[in-house]
Amino acid sequence: MRNTTTITVALLCSILPTFVFADEPPTEAPWTEEEVTLARHCVSEASGARTDDCRAITWISVHQAERRGISPQRFVETTYRRHTRSESRPWVGELSGDLAAPPSWPVESPWETRGLPAWLHTLRTVRAVMKGTIGHACDGTPLTWGGRMDHEGIGRWQERGYDRLDCGTTLNTFIGRRR
Repeated sequence: MRNTTTITVALLCSILPTFVFADEPPTEAPWTEEEVTLARHCVSEASGARTDDCRAITWISVHQAERRGISPQRFVETTYRRHTRSESRPWVGELSGDLAAPPSWPVESPWETRGLPAWLHTLRTVRAVMKGTIGHACDGTPLTWGGRMDHEGIGRWQERGYDRLDCGTTLNTFIGRRR
């Protein structure tokens, strides 16, 4: 009887944490302010969709910042500040490294099941690109991007001899030089 009780308790102790903590976000190194800024930028530019946009956007931002001799965070803050401070989506600027729901997160979209998984995916993508674990998924070297509303700007890049790149599954159009 004693052995059966010991085995049962040991078994419960090994299985129970799986059930109790299954819904909690995984523990990772704290997200830096730079990673959070770049991840907000990705959400702003690609709506937080699980596409290849963030890989290319982060890669471009990091390389443009290096060319200018500034940090990627500074590059995004000075070049794209208005994009992360939107009146129509104020929650983008409220996304944080502590993974808490932004105060103005839309109530019709559950944070725990929709927002948080997408935000974690974006943060992980940014971290991986910044560490060089993954790069962009483009068939050339991306230099810039634009959405549907940016078709005139994209056209000007193409008139100057730049190529429209295939960067995987994206919401944006990426422009650069083919390999």
